[in-house]
Amino acid sequence: MNQKEKDLYYAVLSFLKSVRKAGKTTDVEWKAYQEKLQKIAPSPDMGKAADMWTMDNLDQFSPDNNQLPPLNDMDYVANVSPKFASQLMEAMYYGMLNLTQANLISDEIQDADPEMVSTASLEELLVKLWIGNAKSYRKVVAN
Repeated sequence: MNQKEKDLYYAVLSFLKSVRKAGKTTDVEWKAYQEKLQKIAPSPDMGKAADMWTMDNLDQFSPDNNQLPPLNDMDYVANVSPKFASQLMEAMYYGMLNLTQANLISDEIQDADPEMVSTASLEELLVKLWIGNAKSYRKVVAN
């Protein structure tokens, strides 16, 4: 996996967590976040895309404390890797992935040989799916 993509994923997730916890962000914090994205993104376009994705997430997505949607088989995911099950739920809670993508990961885990599934490989899949979400914003950046 591309380390820059992983760093970008966690930078975005971390920013979302802090903004959601505080309930707001300041211009200074946003500017620092944008500068951080530009430093760690695999490309300038990807940094801008992640920035736009974040804006949309903050504007249109609202974490729901009451209930996360049920996954196809969360128990199975948790048995394979409790750490990853937690990462997956966090990704859904903050809108990094949608339910369809989370179920895709759940299905992939169930179809795989349990001996071959690692928390690292699952984390890689999580990051790749989010990068795919953010990349859709690169088209917007380019136009």
